[in-house]
Amino acid sequence: MLRAPFLVRSLTNSKNALQVTWRDGLQSTFPSAWLRALVRDDRYFEASSLFYKPERLPFLAKGAPITSVELRGEKCVAVFWEDHCSEFDSSWLRAQDLRNAPTLAPKQEKPLWDGTFKIPEYDHSMREEHFESWMSDLDRYGAVIINNVPPNEKGLLSVMDLIGPLAQRWHPTDVFTMQNTAKAVEIDRYSYSSDTVAPHTDKAYYANPVKIESLLGINYSAPKEDTVNFLVDGFKVASDLRKEH
Repeated sequence: MLRAPFLVRSLTNSKNALQVTWRDGLQSTFPSAWLRALVRDDRYFEASSLFYKPERLPFLAKGAPITSVELRGEKCVAVFWEDHCSEFDSSWLRAQDLRNAPTLAPKQEKPLWDGTFKIPEYDHSMREEHFESWMSDLDRYGAVIINNVPPNEKGLLSVMDLIGPLAQRWHPTDVFTMQNTAKAVEIDRYSYSSDTVAPHTDKAYYANPVKIESLLGINYSAPKEDTVNFLVDGFKVASDLRKEH
């Protein structure tokens, strides 16, 4: 059962905006242009890849006014334009209203990594039973380790598919295999050689960077004890910079 702040008491609209009165008495206003930009219907959005379709651009450019709004059930807000109708989850809408955000449950501060921090670990065999726990840890700490994942693409997907669809890539598959071959090193020695790689963020140059990324070791030519991965807490770095400069 949703709490009162996330439940709709009434809906009204002008041609340029949706107005929602919530059961806790507060009101929110959502501009028509903002709502149209967030339409996720199959006609404009590819759910399997999380990419928008080309049809979205003329839809946004048209900027049609809102003709009516309707509450469907307890938490589904339907918005009608002259050229389209789309549904929005009421609790999601309330969470997007930053003006009223302080009235909701305060957001927990992310714990920063220090010398005592240890990345939470789980076993692959319990990935489904412990899903809520390790996903909460991933959100809270920024990283988790899943042990004993089968060293192949099927094993990787058995974890990632629990979270959601993989981001679509321009490569033949949505899973990228890093292989230390002579040809790969010739193209990009920094990424593919056995040399030490400095801390970095993968694919930050993408128009839509991925939100969650996984790394699965399949085959090491070096002894296990000689293979080390370092993770950096960017929030800790930012916090230290604010304190020291």
